[in-house]
Amino acid sequence: MAVQTADEARSQRRRDNLAARAGANALWGAILWTLFVGVQHMGWLVRPWELPLAPDWVEMLFLFAPLVIVPLGLRAIALHSSMEPPEPLTWAGALCLPCAIPLLIAYSAQKSDMAMFFTLPWLFLCSLLALSALMRFKARGLRPLHELGFDVALAYIVIGAGWCSIARLGLRPLDFSEMIVQLTAVHFHFAGFALPIIAACLFGRAPGRVGAINVLGVIAGVPLLAMGISSKVQAVETVTALVLALICVSVAALTLGQCARGPARAGTRVLFAITGLSLLVSMGLAGAYAVGNLLEATWKLDIPTMATWHGTLNAFGFALCGLLALTRPDTK
Repeated sequence: MAVQTADEARSQRRRDNLAARAGANALWGAILWTLFVGVQHMGWLVRPWELPLAPDWVEMLFLFAPLVIVPLGLRAIALHSSMEPPEPLTWAGALCLPCAIPLLIAYSAQKSDMAMFFTLPWLFLCSLLALSALMRFKARGLRPLHELGFDVALAYIVIGAGWCSIARLGLRPLDFSEMIVQLTAVHFHFAGFALPIIAACLFGRAPGRVGAINVLGVIAGVPLLAMGISSKVQAVETVTALVLALICVSVAALTLGQCARGPARAGTRVLFAITGLSLLVSMGLAGAYAVGNLLEATWKLDIPTMATWHGTLNAFGFALCGLLALTRPDTK
């Protein structure tokens, strides 16, 4: 058994502390999210299948990210990274839940200056994550590739936090609809944060050419899709959406591969299976949406339908199950 140096032991302790704090925040965040949704929609316990059809479901999905997905993502980084967490990342692990709770107030109030004010703690926390990404990158450079994937996730999320503030203020940049503004915040919390972390963890566990292409593809594909939508040129939006969808299909294939050759525990294999299948179905919906809009087909999916099914699959089937699988003891 290799003997750790003092520096290695300190680094391990800091990673362990970050993982423990982030895991506790995710647990309490899940409880708070469930209570908040229960108060907003009293009948969901009786008819839970109707919840994704609620008009404010996109906002509920967004809140699931700061309260649950982000702390779980930080735990995954702590468990799968070999780098010592910089101070801003350590602070973020402790402050994640306190900075996310004001978002519940922001989304309970009407869009206004006051609602935007309650998003600022989350914007501050995501700024800490972006700063930690810069510090990690400066200390290490472009390699290893899975560490770069973690850096990108920590950096992208501040864009989502900025769009969250814009959404609660009621602004509509580039004449986007209010729904698109909110969905942009959702995009950078799930596709911009959870997706790079999961792709990077899979590559770190089983390095290979396909895994490397996945990580690089996700790094480029997430902002590429955002720029495609911003262009307001349907052909450009369709191409960028299909590119990211194809990359995600490859990530899903590697995830499903973990079921056969990865962890020993059946529960972890089930989580990986749900993760991969959810991503495949949600990307199928994304591809159908993009192509349907380009062709102006009668069967094309509308944005509320996409938000209901694509968003729900990505939030719970992919992001939640994927991060839970990657933070179990047999996948460290």
